[in-house]
Amino acid sequence: MANMGKLSNEEKKEVGMKSNEFRTAVNEAIENKLTAIKDEVLNKKLEEDKDQYWEYAVALLDYYYSISDYKKGIAIGDFVQSIEIKTDELDDLDLRSMFISQNSFYMLLEDFYEKLGNEKKALESLIKSLDYIINETEHTRAVIYAGIANYYHKQNKNSEALEYLLKSLEIWDVFHEDDLETKAVILMQIGTIYANMPNPLAAIPYLEKAKDYYLKTNYTDHLLYTYSYLYTCYQAIGELDKSAVYADLLSTTIDKVKTWDDETFLKCYSTYCGILEGQGKYKEAISSYNKLINKELLLYGPNDIQLFSSYYNLASSYLSFGDIDNSFSVINKAYELACSFKDRKEDQAKAALFLVEIDEYKGNIGKAISDCENLKEQISQLSDSSNVKSDYYRILSELYGEIGSFDKF
Repeated sequence: MANMGKLSNEEKKEVGMKSNEFRTAVNEAIENKLTAIKDEVLNKKLEEDKDQYWEYAVALLDYYYSISDYKKGIAIGDFVQSIEIKTDELDDLDLRSMFISQNSFYMLLEDFYEKLGNEKKALESLIKSLDYIINETEHTRAVIYAGIANYYHKQNKNSEALEYLLKSLEIWDVFHEDDLETKAVILMQIGTIYANMPNPLAAIPYLEKAKDYYLKTNYTDHLLYTYSYLYTCYQAIGELDKSAVYADLLSTTIDKVKTWDDETFLKCYSTYCGILEGQGKYKEAISSYNKLINKELLLYGPNDIQLFSSYYNLASSYLSFGDIDNSFSVINKAYELACSFKDRKEDQAKAALFLVEIDEYKGNIGKAISDCENLKEQISQLSDSSNVKSDYYRILSELYGEIGSFDKF
């Protein structure tokens, strides 16, 4: 291969063009070969290349994936699957080779569908790839199980996701006992699914084991992600001493992380902000909430409802810190955002009720009572189990109590 560092820009460009021309020619030849095989199949004259048919297909998919031509890749996939290759005359070695290529084909096809946003077809392709697993490739089976679990998790099919994650974990435990990093990822995924169901008692053993494995690796961001969930789970079951341990671990480690993936950053900083606010460290909480919101704005834009919680919590921290003006400004952002979604009635009421609390904080009791009364019809539409509904009646009672008019409440 030429030493590209010693070539001029024009020479580098010429080498690049020739390389692309060569790759194009090779792949045109492969496409022609597939077409020839198809013709032979249709004419019932296919005598050779049966075992290589899927190998050619994989080579083509590799090429189109490398140039990001996902639609062409899907077209090749449809073309390849339209041909039935009889395998009764293949010997064991050729059959094994063909199975390996078929497995690779369907795993690649999953990538194409995922890139085009068709998760239903991506999942179908991944499940289909399991038909061509051979005994020696348990590693591949474990990877596929984890991929299937990921799609089910996205569809909120938690039982199916857990089923495949547990299958994947079982294989890693048997065949890859020393691969602590991968096992930690799977354990964490199982734990977070249980935590979000919510089933914190079921989540904790998996998260604790994931934590132990992560401590033996260098994945500090994933370790903090596990700390965040352990803090939340122990809080949920009332084990506050253990929850406090993970709050301290998260707080003392979070600034040491140099690089984050987006999901880990959002989870860890959301938990960390709540810890700071709960500890009465409102100045630090405000700074961290702003950092979290800036990241959410970058990822989602200003009109995504996921920003509501961060705006609401930031407004709460400002109010506790005594910064009424900023609290009022931020909660209005939350209110306007919630009002832009017709189905977010509870969020709308929650933000409006916070505005009442600001009036109460400022001593405008009459205005607070008036605004609170105006919310009564909106609050009545919420379910009886709504925390916002119970907060409403608590605040209204406090307001009438401040003017000595309990009878009006």
